[in-house]
Amino acid sequence: MHRQLDDRTLVSGQIHPDDVPALKDLGVTLIVNNRPDNEDVGQPEGDDIEAAAQAAGINYRHVPIARGLGPSDI
Repeated sequence: MHRQLDDRTLVSGQIHPDDVPALKDLGVTLIVNNRPDNEDVGQPEGDDIEAAAQAAGINYRHVPIARGLGPSDI
């Protein structure tokens, strides 16, 4: 499930590699993954999401935030 913030930005909870083709169909051109690897049991690894993004022609950035967003993160 995603939420559209504006005409260019969607936000979502955890995505999985098999979600990426549907994101491509929505017009997503960049995925920003803010979750650190191994944050939760069963969470996909960032490398796996990145590989799916690359296969779909979507840019990918991994910017893990482990403590919540602060001014320096923004």
